[in-house]
Amino acid sequence: MPSLIDRIAGESKTVFYRSRFEVEPVDSSSEIWPQIIRTLQNWLEDKEEALERAGKSSLLDEITADVTKYSDFFEVTNRDCYLSQRIAKGNFCHATENSRLTTTAFVGVGSEYVPQYWAMEYIEQDSSNWYRRWCTEVGVTAAGEGAYVVNVKVTLADDPAYLVATPWIPPRNTPRFIGDMLDLQNCRTVSAGIPLLSEPINLTEDNFDRFIERLVKPERRIPILAIAKPRDGDDAGDYLVDPYKLAKKIRGSAIVYMIDKSSFALRKKLFETFVKGKPSYKYGIANGSMRVFFPGVNLDDEEGSQRHHFYTELKLSRSNVSVISNDVCGAITRMYRRRSNEAVDLSSVKVQEERSHREALSQRVKTLERKTEKSEKPAFDINGLHTEQELKEYIALLEEDNANLFEAEKAHREYIELLEADFLCGDDPSVHDDEIQNLKAEIDQINGSLRAKEYRINELSDDKRLLEQQCDAYRCQAMVLQELTEFPSDAIGSLRLAEQAFGARLVFLPEAVSSAEDFRSGRASDVFNVLRTMAQDLWPLYFEESEAKGSVEDRYQSKSGYELSFRESSMTNKDSDLRKKRLRMYNGAEIDVSPHVKGKCGNRNEKFRVHFYVDRANQKLVIGHCGAHLETAGTRKVQ
Repeated sequence: MPSLIDRIAGESKTVFYRSRFEVEPVDSSSEIWPQIIRTLQNWLEDKEEALERAGKSSLLDEITADVTKYSDFFEVTNRDCYLSQRIAKGNFCHATENSRLTTTAFVGVGSEYVPQYWAMEYIEQDSSNWYRRWCTEVGVTAAGEGAYVVNVKVTLADDPAYLVATPWIPPRNTPRFIGDMLDLQNCRTVSAGIPLLSEPINLTEDNFDRFIERLVKPERRIPILAIAKPRDGDDAGDYLVDPYKLAKKIRGSAIVYMIDKSSFALRKKLFETFVKGKPSYKYGIANGSMRVFFPGVNLDDEEGSQRHHFYTELKLSRSNVSVISNDVCGAITRMYRRRSNEAVDLSSVKVQEERSHREALSQRVKTLERKTEKSEKPAFDINGLHTEQELKEYIALLEEDNANLFEAEKAHREYIELLEADFLCGDDPSVHDDEIQNLKAEIDQINGSLRAKEYRINELSDDKRLLEQQCDAYRCQAMVLQELTEFPSDAIGSLRLAEQAFGARLVFLPEAVSSAEDFRSGRASDVFNVLRTMAQDLWPLYFEESEAKGSVEDRYQSKSGYELSFRESSMTNKDSDLRKKRLRMYNGAEIDVSPHVKGKCGNRNEKFRVHFYVDRANQKLVIGHCGAHLETAGTRKVQ
């Protein structure tokens, strides 16, 4: 009966973790391949030593039996590395009842000591559960300029005899050896050029642009976690989830940014990037919250923000590092993209070797075909008279042609057999599945870009329509002013002029007209100026700049110089008679015109006021009073 370890290949596996990253030397002249394999061998030795301490059979003696100073095979390395030659060269295959280790390699364009493709498979019995085995597969591919691509896959398999509906699966996190690779001497571990770190990055105004550049980078393959300190937090311990523990838990798989909004310069950059009222606002990070930015961020695509998970302050307070790490590593596993030209597992190395053989054979066939086609035999009459030397030369030429034809026939036959084998067996089918997934992901990204462009087109169309409306309004105002022969001398004249010039934005109710007719103590120029600023300065604050920073009152006063108030005093509001004086009928409904602009003209007890109502549906400012100060609790006492 096969052991549990042997049976894993025939059982259904559950993918537990996957990742892909690059390890590159700081100095490209240094060979870092021994350091990468030494990191894996350290991890394997620790695993097998634990089995020995527990009194179980292990692979430790086999792993250490042929260890040599492998770094001596290279001119320049960062450190001394002692490796098992069988592991390093891809010739290791041993098993016990508790574990099994297999390595394979294909030299390709590499060398005897550094193959182009290398992979290992390590299967181990779970330390606590008899029914479970773990399988860790690592592929290392030479990427040029001294760099290497590392693919990691961890799967688990449960014995089918274990009759439990849903066996427990532990929380996901990054394998320890990946963290060790981040600390390799004089090396950088990166993903699409983004450094992978064991600690969080403190977001500041100085590195903010780089943060955004990484966020929207199309080639990015790892998540970026941005966690913001609560409003009243003072130090790192005040984050709802410890960013240092989180960064260590998911190191090599994602990067973590800490955001402390106590810095005004940083708040300003965040405000200018995640603009309220724009699609980018949906990607913001509020105080005390966290957002997981997966690859494919487009700040112009509002709909796409749903893909980038948002932890509210409440949800974050109820979570912990292990839960978040499990969620993030699970997502990384699901979005992993396998590349057909890289070593991922044992079978992928075989695929690369067969592919290389097929390409070499194809090239050989093409070369022989060209050679045969170009072969030109001289005309030769074998019945004529010839010297012995001429006959020998002709025979030699025929023999050379026959040899070429034989070699071409043999190469064709090998090539046909190889193609037939590929047709019957095929490459690893998961390669094609991953290519399909890659294409689907690219299509999703293109669709996201199209949605963003569509939004931008709609936004520009709205801007165009708004500009056309403004041009029409300004054209109307210009015509009114051109036809004006004399500036009004009283309030009602100023109101009529404003109605002509700004009728697209201001609506004057009958009460406003009658109040202007009764107002005698003010300057006509001030009356017109108040109405003009309401049309040109106040109206845009409601209907064009509603998301701008600061209160409407402050922004209007800074632009116009006139004070704006939205309410009366509490004493006035308590008086029902006084409240009625601020009610009007408009479009069949009762409206409140308590908001008012304070003019600068009028006698002491007749200061000029314009009361209004904001008609948001029709984008109008409805003027309900344009004359002397309406009676208030304060003016009643004076009287």
